[in-house]
Amino acid sequence: MMKSPPRRVFLDAPWCLLLFLGACESPSGDVPLVLTCPSHGDEAGFLNLDFIPPRYTMAAGANESPPLQWNDGPTATAQWALVAEDRDATQNERTRWVLYHIPAYLRQLPAAIPNGNADLGREYFGIRQGRNARDSTEIGYRGPNPPSDSGVHRYRFTLYALDALIDLPAGASREDLETAIQGHVLARTTLDGKFGEAPEDLPRTAAKFAPSSANSQADSARRGPGPPEPDAE
Repeated sequence: MMKSPPRRVFLDAPWCLLLFLGACESPSGDVPLVLTCPSHGDEAGFLNLDFIPPRYTMAAGANESPPLQWNDGPTATAQWALVAEDRDATQNERTRWVLYHIPAYLRQLPAAIPNGNADLGREYFGIRQGRNARDSTEIGYRGPNPPSDSGVHRYRFTLYALDALIDLPAGASREDLETAIQGHVLARTTLDGKFGEAPEDLPRTAAKFAPSSANSQADSARRGPGPPEPDAE
């Protein structure tokens, strides 16, 4: 009997994809893994290295987690995991989101995943959220919220394609996740955004984050894939 291909689920949301390429690693022969942030409702997504829309920040918006979408990636993927971080924050404020136990058939996450729930249950396909610090009970997405005198901060979403089912309990720390996935990462890709007080026009409107489809494609091609920026010392 011929084995059926893995089921792909696309969540029901009126999204318009804004494409761009993030830095990615993928085994030879597989399509490079690409992570994107599409538009959601009246809020546009954001391109790699662009400013994150206020809606997805603590500083200027509703602190909703952004919608994320990705392609198939490695054929041997058994599960996904995702970590978001503020690359310019202190160690205690660095981790902004820990998400794991993401089924292999999923290709996107909806906006506004509930905070505070470590086990998101069947409504969210059994996805689990972790603590943002080992000594904290805070669980869920923490959007950009840089100190007012610290300028623009860099934020990174890293998606991991895993070759095994990692049965880490809900509410684990980022360190727990990183230990559990060691030796199981088939590929990874990043989506980089930024937020802060430097631009005079912040907070930007949704329209300013919505280039035409032609410009989006051109911008993606221009930026292209590349190695991640080194962390600031």
